[in-house]
Amino acid sequence: EGQGDGVVGQPRPGPRQRHPVQGPGAATTFGGQPTCVLPVPGRPGAFVFIADRYNPHNLADSRCLWLLVQLGGPAPTVARRPQWESVFQKPQ
Repeated sequence: EGQGDGVVGQPRPGPRQRHPVQGPGAATTFGGQPTCVLPVPGRPGAFVFIADRYNPHNLADSRCLWLLVQLGGPAPTVARRPQWESVFQKPQ
């Protein structure tokens, strides 16, 4: 029970999957509200998770959070990375 429960607290059927957001701040999605996941053009299998960080005290300071979705292993992972520009480089 808890994180990942279904609608109105009803358990989801089937095996429980690991939450894709990982690392410090993951419990609050790094302070953001998920907006969408977009494919990286020209890079099959590369996706970007986008969230908004709403600042109710200063709307002009509300920001977007862009994080790389890492595929592979038992489940996708969304985590903060120091850099990820290699995703946008053309394959050799």
